[in-house]
Amino acid sequence: MLSFHKQQEISFTSKSNFQLIPNFSIFSAAESEKYPMAQTPFGYELDLFKNYLKSESNENARSPYLYPLFQKLFKDKFKTESDACGADVYIDGALIVESKTDSSQWLDGFYQAMHYQRKHGLAYNTIMVVANRFVGIWKVNKLPEEAVIFSHTVEAYLAPSAVGVVGKQQYRKNGN
Repeated sequence: MLSFHKQQEISFTSKSNFQLIPNFSIFSAAESEKYPMAQTPFGYELDLFKNYLKSESNENARSPYLYPLFQKLFKDKFKTESDACGADVYIDGALIVESKTDSSQWLDGFYQAMHYQRKHGLAYNTIMVVANRFVGIWKVNKLPEEAVIFSHTVEAYLAPSAVGVVGKQQYRKNGN
């Protein structure tokens, strides 16, 4: 049975309800050297990212809130859309981010992000899905076995967005 950790809604009723995890990194120590992060504060970019999470606009309308944080973190390694085979945010060898309009679409985004490797050969070790009041982060080497099997057996010719829908349907069909 495919299982994911239960999601919790993010609350933004006051500044104190939004907290960053201290010393959190999506990279190991060795990977951190490969992808040096900016040494300047991220207050403005984090505020924009919080605005992305709070906004109820569609994902395309919110992209100006999403991109600045990743641009500042990864500088010239940051790619989007046409430079990233359609992925919302892509950092070669490190991260793929799929954005969705609503938190109910997180599973579509998860399977969609996974399919970029099979269809386009994108390499990443972390998958991130962001939506209204939702952030999901998965290390590729710790994904549920059924999700990995699905991603390796789904038709490679399908568009990543179509695979997202199919993956979600299969997940629900299997009683999850």
